[in-house]
Amino acid sequence: TFEEDHTSGARTWVKDFVWREGKLVASESATDGRKHYHLDHLGSPRLVTTSGGGFHRRHDYYPFGEEYEPTDVTEEMRFTGHEKDFGGMGGEEKHGDLEYMHARYYSGYTGRFLSLDPVRSGRPANPQSWNRYTYALNNPLRFLDPDGRTVVGFTGFGNQAGGVTEIIRVLRDFPALGRVERFDHQRIPEAARLLRKEARADPSQFNVFLGHSLGASSAVQAAQIVGTATPAIPVHLLVAIDPVFSSKTVSPNVELAIGFFQNQTALGGQKLRAEDPSKTTVRNIEIFGKGHTQIDEAVALAVVSEVLRLAQEQGKDIDLRKGFQFIQGELVFVRE
Repeated sequence: TFEEDHTSGARTWVKDFVWREGKLVASESATDGRKHYHLDHLGSPRLVTTSGGGFHRRHDYYPFGEEYEPTDVTEEMRFTGHEKDFGGMGGEEKHGDLEYMHARYYSGYTGRFLSLDPVRSGRPANPQSWNRYTYALNNPLRFLDPDGRTVVGFTGFGNQAGGVTEIIRVLRDFPALGRVERFDHQRIPEAARLLRKEARADPSQFNVFLGHSLGASSAVQAAQIVGTATPAIPVHLLVAIDPVFSSKTVSPNVELAIGFFQNQTALGGQKLRAEDPSKTTVRNIEIFGKGHTQIDEAVALAVVSEVLRLAQEQGKDIDLRKGFQFIQGELVFVRE
């Protein structure tokens, strides 16, 4: 964080924040030195200590985030680790404070956002999801505000560009999907943690794992891991492209699993199978085209189309009037 002198234009360093796996852990400032943050289950700082372990400050919050007896307006990071805009809404002291939650501003006093959720995610089974101003499905002690991450893609050996990276890039052109993440095939635990976090924020969200080569095995394993959560986290779509497997069995929390096989070597005995066929639909599709190191254009198109079709069925605002084609080897969507 820097302060700027509007007369001279000079900038002065004020403070840095330290984060680990999305959680605020410490800060270093020019005036207060180093501070450590002790968080509750929502990620809100409840206790702040000095570098020597001494008491510095305590924060207590009402359920929707308004602070009980707030102190020290110099401490910006408050409820769920978001930055507080002191007096951002004007009015009575403290009731006018806002939380900056990246996509929108939120008022802990009213328990509502100040603008509409840009993603229409209302579902008949969850009435609170129809209110596009509500915070955390109106259950702030259990959930966090969902940020929309729904799709996780794993690259294969060498984590080369292209393939899954291209599919992820195209899916990011659809805002209704929210943030779409790509992981190297070795980062299975990190991907599983991400989906656990998002499911805690919004249990009704749409979840996809996809992967190529070793990344296909990673997608299967990540789905198995989130299936062991209590309750199990559903994976609406699992896509394995030319899988190189340590495991071929798809866990019961997966609704639809599709295996694409581009060459005979990858196909040899490596078809997907459901642990519980009554809960998981499995499709194994042979599209012999490019070698194992690249994803065939027909496969890439099929994967993108299937993700968007299922997202639309799950209530996402997806425009399926967009067409797809390859231009100079690059997958793009074309608006009509």
